[in-house]
Amino acid sequence: KRMTEGMKRGAAARRVAWLAHEAVAALRDGTVLRLQDLDPAELDDVPKKEPTPAEKVEKAVKSLPQRFDAERFEKPVTWYFSLGSKDGPRWTVSVQGDGVQVQAGRPSGSADCVVKTSEDVFTRLVEDAYVPEPAEFMAGTIKTNDIPLLIEFSRVFNLSDPSSVGA
Repeated sequence: KRMTEGMKRGAAARRVAWLAHEAVAALRDGTVLRLQDLDPAELDDVPKKEPTPAEKVEKAVKSLPQRFDAERFEKPVTWYFSLGSKDGPRWTVSVQGDGVQVQAGRPSGSADCVVKTSEDVFTRLVEDAYVPEPAEFMAGTIKTNDIPLLIEFSRVFNLSDPSSVGA
């Protein structure tokens, strides 16, 4: 109540929703939100702006090197992700003997696996251990030229376990 004292109802509701969001995000990341650890100025600020879909994709892509499991690596593979609309984000992810390379845009050569889907589906694949249903492939929600290599992507980056980020 102290954090919402003196606020109008709408502002108080937004503050409580922001705190709930931060608490859930902390749990997702394996921590706990402790109000006493928050900077009092942070509580007085306007709630944080929700990241854009492109920002969520970038965060997910940049988490891949930490998630790479070298023991699951069998051969060099390059995946190219075309996300969203015609002007949406494009990312290339390559695994080779010396590790992982992530770069914005198209690959310099050809990709072994091309995946076209929405920014939301891609983010869910990486962050939430999401496995698309066959119907989503048939409906075109996610398209790929090589389903086994898409499965390999999930395996090499340990995406079946969302808690493996940074592991």
